[in-house]
Amino acid sequence: MQKCPVILMIIKSGHFPLLVFFDILPFMFVKTYRFKLYHSKRNKKLHHQINIAGCIYNHCIALHKRYYRLYGKYLNKFKLQSHITKLKSKSRFAFWKQVGSQAIQELTERIDKGYQRFFDYAKKKTSQKASPPNFKKVKKYKSFTFILNWQESFVQNMIYYFSKI
Repeated sequence: MQKCPVILMIIKSGHFPLLVFFDILPFMFVKTYRFKLYHSKRNKKLHHQINIAGCIYNHCIALHKRYYRLYGKYLNKFKLQSHITKLKSKSRFAFWKQVGSQAIQELTERIDKGYQRFFDYAKKKTSQKASPPNFKKVKKYKSFTFILNWQESFVQNMIYYFSKI
């Protein structure tokens, strides 16, 4: 049997985060599961992880802006990911380890796509208007994404268990 990726997206809408599962089946069918999470002690860790993802997002945007101002070059996602990995080992950024590496990779890919769209528009490769990604307030940062295989998740009595959630 072929491994099928599962995309888990955690979206904070209002005060309650939603879990959205996109199950990609072998023939490119997409099944979506959506769960609403209410405030409780169990979900406090999720809210904290979403806030940390917002801090990482803003840090990546600041790095991009500083790098472009100093060198006039574009910072690609691989350099950004390796830099964040180095920062996670320092004591000041140790709390970033609470967010999974795949979620951070997805976050850097979103930032990279945003800058690619902006630079394509600036070079007149596309007519679609685009601006570079901007800072977001951490409290208003709403989601981060996990990309998993079903084999990595553990299902028991219709309860899903994922690593670092």
